[in-house]
Amino acid sequence: SRTHNILWAYSPCQVSDDVTSALDIWYPGDHVVDIVAADRYSSEEDKLAEKLLLDCEVLTEFGRKYNKVVGFAEFGILDGIQDLDDGSFFHHTLLKSMTQCLQNVSFVSMWANYSPEKYWTPLPGEKNSVGFKEFVDSRASIMNGDDRWRELPYYKGIESSLGNTKANDVADLKTGSGQVPVE
Repeated sequence: SRTHNILWAYSPCQVSDDVTSALDIWYPGDHVVDIVAADRYSSEEDKLAEKLLLDCEVLTEFGRKYNKVVGFAEFGILDGIQDLDDGSFFHHTLLKSMTQCLQNVSFVSMWANYSPEKYWTPLPGEKNSVGFKEFVDSRASIMNGDDRWRELPYYKGIESSLGNTKANDVADLKTGSGQVPVE
């Protein structure tokens, strides 16, 4: 038998730098794409914040026009955050610069942590961990295991459609993957 329950994501790099190439010339088509995301890296925090916002605007416009889920499949400081002098990367770059646009984004994913010498998500006690904690605790984001999942219309819709069966009995949304913005 064939698998019929796969979501296909299309995730070009630097989407706002060349919208025509990213979302027209190289776009495989609505018939094969469920999710449109972007990859964005920069060696400079301010440049990354600026470009993420532009990418976010391009993605959300495309998503609305073509009825697609949008997100960021990868983003971060080009060579990792371990050498950043300022500990406010997540608080400043994500929360402050992108709060409005992120309300229209379904997920944000950082690159993998390769080692204690090269990483994109802060290690415990690392100088960026305080800003990351502010990002995690913000009302603008929901992480795995966050009880606020139950407050979302999506969760309530699933729960009400199940009748007497609770949503947690069918799918544990509390530990679902990704990040969902809260309005």
